Amino acid sequence: INLRKKIMDRILPHVHCLGMDETEIANLSHALGYYELCADIIKNSKIEDVVAALKILLDEHENLELVQVHSMYYIMYLGRKDNPLSEDELKKTLELATILASSKAKLGNISNIEDLKAGLSIPYNKYGDLLSSVVENLKKKEEYKDYKIVIVPSRLVKNPKSTVGIGDTIS
Repeated sequence: INLRKKIMDRILPHVHCLGMDETEIANLSHALGYYELCADIIKNSKIEDVVAALKILLDEHENLELVQVHSMYYIMYLGRKDNPLSEDELKKTLELATILASSKAKLGNISNIEDLKAGLSIPYNKYGDLLSSVVENLKKKEEYKDYKIVIVPSRLVKNPKSTVGIGDTIS
């Protein structure tokens, strides 16, 4: 906990965007003292809990403009309403992230722009509509009226050649 807290205190004030997976946002929540939220994220992986944790991170670090979380089934941003990128523009960046990740998973490596066609051929996972509807409902809640929430379902590659570094590729 102390190490995570020191990382947050020393590094987070100097960055504008932060990308992480669900476990990492849970760990940051724990370091901030949100023990129950951390446990809920680890146990249930509910988008509602993840978004709540992202909001806490944004609220506690005013320099952060955008936080991104990726999981096996989705990639999502939470940003303030005044973020200069529109929700459509933010969504396009997440779309590219899914293409990059699925290309890397399918091919094992990305060596040129043509490799991205492999990722484009991979369909979104079957939970995409459900995930999108959860986010649409969250957007209607009063506590998120000053935020942009954008989600894109991930593309799942059967028999991937690589999984190492895909989170970094997304971020």
